[in-house]
Amino acid sequence: MVNSKNPPQSGYPRQDDLPFEGNFDLIAALKTAVSATLSASKWSREQVVERMNNLIERAGGRRPLTLESINKWAAPGQPNYPSLALLTYFCAATDSNLALEAYARAFSGCRLISEEDYALLVWARSQRDLRLLKKHERNAARAAGVE
Repeated sequence: MVNSKNPPQSGYPRQDDLPFEGNFDLIAALKTAVSATLSASKWSREQVVERMNNLIERAGGRRPLTLESINKWAAPGQPNYPSLALLTYFCAATDSNLALEAYARAFSGCRLISEEDYALLVWARSQRDLRLLKKHERNAARAAGVE
């Protein structure tokens, strides 16, 4: 999957490149992300459909996806867009989380991050908490006249 902080050199757009305004239009952002992912993909649209159908079949699904469906997902003038379930297959088939990142941005204050970035975030928070504890310790020592 694509790490949004350090995307591979494949030309995939970054999460910050997605359109976002105060009145976020999820469908437009999703279609933009699907289109950008398909354009940057090393696989043709036909291959993406084939990869998705293989993943769906392995998961026990029976209804094959068509090229027409995926073309409609990327077309701004079409009302069609992938369900959240199909979006996960799309991301897996294209090796890109961009469309899922667009979906996540619809939720106030949410971003999709990699496991590596999450581990770094946990570490950074622990460092911040440690600094605050040390500051409180110094203040308490001063107040107690121990310093």
